[in-house]
Amino acid sequence: MGGRVLSLSLGMLMVWLVGCAGEPLTRDWGAVSGDLLRGGIRGGMRDPWILVAGERRAVSPALSRFYLKRGDRPAWCSPRGPRGQADDLLEALRKMEGDGLNLQDYHLGIIERKMGEWRGVERAKQGLSMRGLVELDLLLTDAFLSCGGHLQRGRVFPQQIHPEWQARIVSADLAGLLQTALDLNQVGRALLGLRPPQPGYAFLRRALGEYRQMVVRGGWGSVKGARSLRRGSKGGSVERLSRRLVEMGDLSPDGGGRRQFDQPMELGLMRFQERHGLEVTGRVDSATWRA
Repeated sequence: MGGRVLSLSLGMLMVWLVGCAGEPLTRDWGAVSGDLLRGGIRGGMRDPWILVAGERRAVSPALSRFYLKRGDRPAWCSPRGPRGQADDLLEALRKMEGDGLNLQDYHLGIIERKMGEWRGVERAKQGLSMRGLVELDLLLTDAFLSCGGHLQRGRVFPQQIHPEWQARIVSADLAGLLQTALDLNQVGRALLGLRPPQPGYAFLRRALGEYRQMVVRGGWGSVKGARSLRRGSKGGSVERLSRRLVEMGDLSPDGGGRRQFDQPMELGLMRFQERHGLEVTGRVDSATWRA
């Protein structure tokens, strides 16, 4: 009887130990993660930075304020790893390539690698630490705040281009917006909603996509022999010019490939010249050819 009780007790102990091994980070998660978050943001409020894999990385000044308001609680991760909202943020960040932004400014590659490590089949063998989870949490928060700031005010401050630039820069509480988005489970939607609402911005995004497709197709190509063309000109140079005007949206698609310089082509060339600040003549001269 005593042997059976001992065996049962040992069995229950083994089950408990296995359960603890499967969740090695649950113990004191709140206290330890808070300490790691406070110690992980360095450089003060003006020029904060964090260490990632031993490398110093600058982060948004709003990062400290965000965690201060949260009581130094992680925003994206639990003891079990990153939550689903981290995936929503990554999906929104990947779309920023269409806005002409550099995704590595938002630690995209590092975040994807760290999340892959947590969710990979080798997780149990890697001995991933609570410090690694806190690092990931900091990177995700900085990605939202930095990208949101770039969407709001631009990646380059206007005064760096022209010191007398007087454009009004919209300022918003990005840390507060992020917290609200986390509470409502709408992180990706909140980030995409920071895009400028003006029609011109949407037009620029479309134009960027079109130019990138053009690069995939081999680029512009050279319009040889087109230094002096006007209405009535004929030949291969006219054909190449007509295709270029179609690619740039100055001539209707059915006008590409024509070998005679006619009135529609002349009007298309005039549109091209006007858009580029050239003298509007409807003829190809040296200045138009260079443009």
